[in-house]
Amino acid sequence: MREIIYIQTGNVSNYIGTHFFNTCESYFTYDVDDKVKKMDQIDHNVSFREGVAPGGQPTFCPRLLLFDEKENFGALPKINDLYSPELGDEIAAWGGDIGINKQVPIEKSAYQRYLDEGEDEDSDWFESNDQLLHSVRYWSDFNRVYHIPRTLQPVPFVGTRDTNDPDCVTYWADGVTTFQRECLDNDLMDGDFRRFVEECDLLQGVQTTFDASKFASFTTSMIQLARECLPKTTALSFMVNCVQNSGLVNTHDPTACRAMTNASLAMCALEEYSDVNVPLLHPLVWRTGAWTRNLTYDSQSLYHTTALLSSHLESATLPLRLKSPGAGLDLQALSCQLDTKFAHLTGIFPTPRVDALEKSDSDLSHDFSVEVSPQQITHSSRRSGVFAEWGVLRSTSLPLRDAIEDWIQKTVETRYPFVNMTRSDIEYPLPFSFPRLFNTSSLSADLHRSRHTSSHRSLDTVPIYSALRCSAALSSYFNQHYKFIDTFIRGGTDLRFLNPDGDDGIGKDELREVREAMLKLRDAFSTSDAFENEEAWDEDGRYDIY
Repeated sequence: MREIIYIQTGNVSNYIGTHFFNTCESYFTYDVDDKVKKMDQIDHNVSFREGVAPGGQPTFCPRLLLFDEKENFGALPKINDLYSPELGDEIAAWGGDIGINKQVPIEKSAYQRYLDEGEDEDSDWFESNDQLLHSVRYWSDFNRVYHIPRTLQPVPFVGTRDTNDPDCVTYWADGVTTFQRECLDNDLMDGDFRRFVEECDLLQGVQTTFDASKFASFTTSMIQLARECLPKTTALSFMVNCVQNSGLVNTHDPTACRAMTNASLAMCALEEYSDVNVPLLHPLVWRTGAWTRNLTYDSQSLYHTTALLSSHLESATLPLRLKSPGAGLDLQALSCQLDTKFAHLTGIFPTPRVDALEKSDSDLSHDFSVEVSPQQITHSSRRSGVFAEWGVLRSTSLPLRDAIEDWIQKTVETRYPFVNMTRSDIEYPLPFSFPRLFNTSSLSADLHRSRHTSSHRSLDTVPIYSALRCSAALSSYFNQHYKFIDTFIRGGTDLRFLNPDGDDGIGKDELREVREAMLKLRDAFSTSDAFENEEAWDEDGRYDIY
């Protein structure tokens, strides 16, 4: 069945994953019409597992291991309504008085209470209660799917950390220790993970999304052990970088040092144990531009920004979940197409009008992986710097398809077979859990609408173009990390920034190996000598990636 096992670790990644599976759940259709015929192209068995609840009813839940700190789960229970045990006659084991102390439960979100009522989702309710979806506290507040109990894995981290700091960056050694403890105490890999593997008929691979800030070492340890257990299985990994991994980094700032070092160490581990790896910029460091003209999102809201990230991540991996033999590719085909260990995520969402595409250049697309200045990569180098691309174009409009393909040819010089395009008439669906993001007045008139109103709730689906691309732009990303590690070593920065008290942990020898690895990756993706003879650090112990 070409199954995929999904792993999500960290708060941002679970926001992305919740949007992802909400979208996948929206492909389930039960009426006979044209929409059903299109959605029937999706092979639900790739991402969902069929099971039986204790009450005997069939279930269809994500094939997912979800890790996060307990306080980030919100009101989501580990045992949901599908798996609640039957209440029978209680047998008293003690005849005396019993005192029970209960923690005050977290109140469910308005959206969850609405779903619990068992009513069909209605756009009128969302129109009148739209502010409720703008007050999302946890990723579980807008979750639409049921999970089996072993999917939800609260992780109590060990070691020194500030639990009140949302931008806290975990020590690398603490993440490794936490993973080892989870394996020992909860039988993580030999228990829950292996049970997912044994349920698969033809496992195509493991898709992982993780936060580099707190879960880099935890997740890479898991990927390493999974690779040892399944050496021929393809691994696709998305790493959400820390907020500190951008712009100027002060090597005298302990948090920034741990953030950059954790990301560098994670990339070294991913290069060895994962087949395709995609770094993602933290949403808080995105730059606005032409790509945001049709968007009205809140840049400070994870609920909004991760919806954009998830839309491209879900679309770029859509061919992995299609039924048709020609379009139903797999993770191995993705790895062969890119022919490299690293790629970056880019695309257009939503697609503008045809006339706007005809007049535009690549500024209409946005790179969610690499922050590149106009001075660093010019338009001409962007055209010639693409080595390979895995693109997915989803639209029912032939004129719009033609316009996007013309735009791709105008902005990407590389051609087939190095650039592979999957065309699908399954446009990106908008479940009611998806936030209001669109400036509908400037969007294409060809968009599919279910009702004639002014909000995006009137849209059933939206055209989208997403791509995983291997290009010279990645050289700047690796150069950023190379320069930081080089500065760290040469500047004599305190290694206690990287290690818990009393732990030798990461030393200069390990950092030198990481520096060499970043240098090799930088040079492997570079198309010129642009990085030669550059100054790595200044007198203040800071560097600028540009």
